[in-house]
Amino acid sequence: MFLLCMAGLLSSCKLSRPYTRDTGELPDNFRNQNVKDSLNVARVSWKRFFNDSTLLCLIDTALQYNISLAMAEKDIRMAEEQLFQRKANFFPTLSVQPEFYGENHSKNRYSSPNGKYYGEKTAPDFMFVSRRQYLFPLRSSWEADIWGKLKRMQDGAGARLAAGRESLKALQTTLVAEVAVSYYNLLVLDEQLKVAGTNLELTRNTLELTRLQFKAGMVTSLAIQQTENQLLTATALIPKIKREIAQEENYLKSLMGRYPGAIRRSQKLEEVHFSDNVFTGTPMDLLRNRPDVAAAEYDLLAAYAQADVARAQRYPTLALKAELGFDSQVFGALFNPAGSLFSTFSGSLLQPLFQNRKLKTAQNIAEIEKERVNDAFRAALLRAVREVSDEVSNIEKLEEEYQIAKERIANAKTAVQNASLLFKSGMANYLEVINAQSNALNNEMDLYNIRLDILTANIELYRKLGGGWK
Repeated sequence: MFLLCMAGLLSSCKLSRPYTRDTGELPDNFRNQNVKDSLNVARVSWKRFFNDSTLLCLIDTALQYNISLAMAEKDIRMAEEQLFQRKANFFPTLSVQPEFYGENHSKNRYSSPNGKYYGEKTAPDFMFVSRRQYLFPLRSSWEADIWGKLKRMQDGAGARLAAGRESLKALQTTLVAEVAVSYYNLLVLDEQLKVAGTNLELTRNTLELTRLQFKAGMVTSLAIQQTENQLLTATALIPKIKREIAQEENYLKSLMGRYPGAIRRSQKLEEVHFSDNVFTGTPMDLLRNRPDVAAAEYDLLAAYAQADVARAQRYPTLALKAELGFDSQVFGALFNPAGSLFSTFSGSLLQPLFQNRKLKTAQNIAEIEKERVNDAFRAALLRAVREVSDEVSNIEKLEEEYQIAKERIANAKTAVQNASLLFKSGMANYLEVINAQSNALNNEMDLYNIRLDILTANIELYRKLGGGWK
């Protein structure tokens, strides 16, 4: 009764310290934002963010069959089991442990004999039975959660489970972004393959004109050799792009948990558009929308709980034990309630005094770990704000580059047309035609690369705002 009263009295003494969120000097807006943006593209489902039915099907397949995602889900299931175990700590343990104990010794043993000599021929004649015990107990033990240690262990397991779920969301946002970028890269490669084919035809026409001029004595054989070299370069570009397409298709298949194969495309590159207005919300929204930031905060909550557990380990522990069962010297009378039934009850209050500094070291390490995880949380939030600011600026500058690249394309195409006309009339040499075609090819390839960069930047902004898991 005394121990129970002590348990009730001490259970009100909690050692846990409340968690306070430390975000540092978190700005109200992202860089180059003058007013608060109440809208946030991260709240839009990925099924609405992308408008290509084929891409949506690819993403849905990847979310179902991606191996990394499946492994992360197994980690969550293990964390759930750990949480169930922590919850079970509040209940008493119960076990059944049947036992048999036999003791034999010779006549010179210090204790007096209390049995008869063995009569069997197989037993030594100098040994006699000293003791026999058959035991069938039902044992139970229970630890009172005096300092809230068990509660904080449960809180820590719950926080780690929540962090695992947020990490799964972060992995999902990354997977959605990777599938989309890979798909759009295929669309860009398709367009570049068309450009390479057009450039190949132009180079063939230039070679035919060069051969005609050579027959007319207008150019030397060097012109034919250089034009043929340009044709080989243009021809080699096609298998190179096809190789990149095959590798990209294989990579996209692997994201979906599938073996290598072709990927169907139902949309052309010029049909892909994102909103010109980028709704980023505020930095505070990242705490709710970005799974990696939320996971870092849950890790911090788990570290707080672990520090409280380490602190409680240095305080008294109240344990209650009870046994109920059968105890007999004769096996045949073991389950006789009238003569073999027994019960015990005990309680203990353990106060660690000197443990070679193990408990104090564990507490100090837990406190340092809590500070380290707090730094990791602030670093995750800082990184998230920086990444969003970078992508906003990236989209803005890439759009400017894209406009300049389109002007370069128009100028290069005009130069190709003029060079071809002048070459046919003998007013320009073959080198000018080759240079004009090479510049046009490079500019057009660069244009599609910038287009891919713009699409990637929009997808990355969506991901870095926390979109893709809803």
